[in-house]
Amino acid sequence: MTEMSSTAQIFYAHTSDGFLVVRVVGRGDSSLSPSLKHVLEQEEKPGTLPEPLHYVVDLSGCSALDSTFMGVMAEMGLKQMSRSAAKMQVVNTTPLTKTQMEKLGLGYILDIYPRDGQVGTAPNGQFKASDQVVLDKMNRIVHMMEAHQTLIDIHSGNEVPFRPVLDHLSNSLNRETHKQDFS
Repeated sequence: MTEMSSTAQIFYAHTSDGFLVVRVVGRGDSSLSPSLKHVLEQEEKPGTLPEPLHYVVDLSGCSALDSTFMGVMAEMGLKQMSRSAAKMQVVNTTPLTKTQMEKLGLGYILDIYPRDGQVGTAPNGQFKASDQVVLDKMNRIVHMMEAHQTLIDIHSGNEVPFRPVLDHLSNSLNRETHKQDFS
C-alpha cells in the first residue's frame, strides 16, 4: 500500500452507541474503495470497538459510485448482517447513487436513505481522514475481483454484466502472475 493524492476521500467517526460512520467525499470508485476497506480492517481489530459494530455510510459528499466501490459496500453489508442480522445503513444518497445501488440489488442487504431521510450520522468535528491506499497491480486486480464477485453473489441479475468483468480480471491476474514468475 502506498499513499495517493486525490480529491476523493474517506472520513470516519465512531458514535457512542456502537456505529462506525464512514463519509465518502468525491467519487466512490475503484481507486477509493481500497481506502474504504482499509478503514474497516483497521477499525475492526479486536478490542477496538464495541461488538457488534454497525456501519453507516454517509454519501452526502459523494457524486457517484462505481461497481467496485459498491461491491466493497456490499461486502460491508454482508459482514454486518452476518454479525448482527441488521442491515448496514447508507444515508444521504442522491437520486443517482440510490439508483446505482438499487440497480445492482444492494437494497436487498442495505437500508438506503435519500438526503431528506431522517437518519443522522456523527457530528462533523468527530470525523478523521482515512489513509488513502493504493494497491499494487496484482492486489488491485484481486480487490476488484472480490468486489464484483460479491455483487454477483448478492443478486443473480449481476451475473450477466459482471461475468465478463471477472473473466477479464482473471485473465489479467494470470498474466501478472506469469510476469512475476519470470521476473
